[in-house]
Amino acid sequence: AREPLELIAHVVREGLPFTEILTANYTMANAFSALSMGVPLDVYPHVTNPLSREYVPVQLDGVAHAGVLTTAAFLNRFPTTPTNRNRHRARIFFDRFLATDILAFADRPIDPTSSSVHNPTLNDTQCTICHDTLDPVAGLFQNWDEEGHFNPRDEGWYPEMAIPGFGEDMLPYDQEPSALQWLAANTAADPRFALA
Repeated sequence: AREPLELIAHVVREGLPFTEILTANYTMANAFSALSMGVPLDVYPHVTNPLSREYVPVQLDGVAHAGVLTTAAFLNRFPTTPTNRNRHRARIFFDRFLATDILAFADRPIDPTSSSVHNPTLNDTQCTICHDTLDPVAGLFQNWDEEGHFNPRDEGWYPEMAIPGFGEDMLPYDQEPSALQWLAANTAADPRFALA
C-alpha cells in the first residue's frame, strides 16, 4: 500500500522532475515487498535484511512500469471488471492526474433504455460525450488485469471499444506493450498535470 507514496517521496527527496511519479520505469520496494514481487535477493543486497524498512527503486523483469499508475496499490484500489474494461481506472486517472472530472461532462444519470443505437458507448451521442474521452485511455490500461498484474491480453484490446489513445493521438502499434508508459509521457507534457 505504501508503494505509490514511497515513489512520490523518492521523486521529491532526489529532486527529480515531479512528472516522474508517472514516468518512472521502476517501482519502490522494501525488504518485504521486494520478496513478494520476486526481486532476486542478490540484486538488492539490503533486501536480504528482513528488518529493513527502507524503500529503494526496483525494476521488475518483463514489466512496463509507469510510476504510480502501475503500482499494485493504484491498480487494486481502482479495479476493473470484464464489463467495466478499465473505465474506472481511466476516470480516476483523469481526476487525479489531469484535474478532469469525466462525470461532469454530461447530465447524469442517463437512462440506458433511451438508446436504440447499437453499441451506445461508441455510437450514441448521449454516451459518447464522456466515452470519447474516457474509453481511449481505458484501452491504455489493457496490459493490466483485474488483480493488478502485468498480463497483456492475448487477443489485444476490444475491437468494439474506442481505439486506445490520448487526446487526438492514437497509441502507436509498437507501443502496445508499454501503453501506460506512452500515456505517462503524454500526460507529463499536458498542462493539466501541473494543475492536478
